[in-house]
Amino acid sequence: YNLGVSSFVYVFLLFQIFSSIIVNIFGDHFASYRILALLGGTIVLFSLSKYKEPYLLLIVGLNPLIWIYSGRAYSEMISVGMMMLALVTSRNGFFKGILGAFAAVIKYHSIVILGSYWGLRWFNNLIKNKTKAWKDKNFLAGAVSICGLIAFFLIYYQEFGIWILPDKFKFEFTFSYLNAINNFISYGFYVGGMFFLTIPYLLLNTPWRWQLAVIMISIPLAILNQNKGEMDFGSFNQLLGEDIILLIKIIGFWNFLLCCKIFWNDDKSRILLLTVLLYMVLLSMTRPVQRYLIFVIPFWAIMICLRLEIHRVVQVGYVLILCGLNLFATLYQVQNARASSEIVVWSQSKDIQINSGVIYPHVGIFSHHDPKSKITVTMNPQPKEKILFSRAVKIFNYPLREYFVVQPIDAS
Repeated sequence: YNLGVSSFVYVFLLFQIFSSIIVNIFGDHFASYRILALLGGTIVLFSLSKYKEPYLLLIVGLNPLIWIYSGRAYSEMISVGMMMLALVTSRNGFFKGILGAFAAVIKYHSIVILGSYWGLRWFNNLIKNKTKAWKDKNFLAGAVSICGLIAFFLIYYQEFGIWILPDKFKFEFTFSYLNAINNFISYGFYVGGMFFLTIPYLLLNTPWRWQLAVIMISIPLAILNQNKGEMDFGSFNQLLGEDIILLIKIIGFWNFLLCCKIFWNDDKSRILLLTVLLYMVLLSMTRPVQRYLIFVIPFWAIMICLRLEIHRVVQVGYVLILCGLNLFATLYQVQNARASSEIVVWSQSKDIQINSGVIYPHVGIFSHHDPKSKITVTMNPQPKEKILFSRAVKIFNYPLREYFVVQPIDAS
């Protein structure tokens, strides 16, 4: 029922074009809209294979965000895949720039990563080696990718009269310094929370004064932190609860700050770290969304594998925990989709037009969807509403949530 393609066609035009081509070849199926995301995830792992670190492939491939969005019809994964390919390819700067421009046209976030990384590498080479700017492949790659993206913007504007984004999206988020700081903390604890395998290393190898100082900073920041966008834990929210989530924020940001300190002191990791931080700072100025961290997950994993000596027991335990988390997330998505699908089938069998409400992200626009209908789908039925149909989302027979098709009593 759900075509899986964003309704904002004018925002992700190239992604929609490629999705349409695949659908025409393989047919209108769920899998057809997810092939590009899966391809992007595969390219990411292929790109990382150059480091010859099997554990790096494991912690990136099993990362919950990478795992989940490699199976969803979003543009992030294919953009990250092309971005990583542009970074690791050993060919000349022009070819790297073409790949970078392609990644940026699919999803603009990749140009922030590519521009920052290539710019920092070029500046570092300029200082250390005194190389001429136009002969440096990092400079050439950055210039080509930026010019390619600008050319796309100009064509885009000429064809659709839209400069980068439609005007209504440009004013959805009002910038403020407090919001930017809050959002940066959100991104920080999320990165630190995902890569919790570094915690034992930090406890054993970081002076206790540093540990104490950073935890004293993290506690008030975590308490004051607010979700200003989509910085929740998805299907895990109901299981974790507010207290556990607060603990994750505290420990996660503590982990993030201490890792930043270690990576900064390492010459091989410093440029990678600065790239991640610049990306997070720029993204913090807009509406925060956790899936945008997909662009920096490979970088953070590379720094961990290059710089930190994680004990084998911790490595194995971390992978097993990731497998468990991904199993839960996958089962949750399947059961969520099944419950949503059964509601759609019920509305069609009864020939009732419904407002799909909370299940809209899972079913999209279907034959009996009517956004103006008084019969709607909710998770919290009110006393003045009549329940017409319901379906629970269960994992191992444990109910996590339930969807209700309700109708106002006075409209029955």
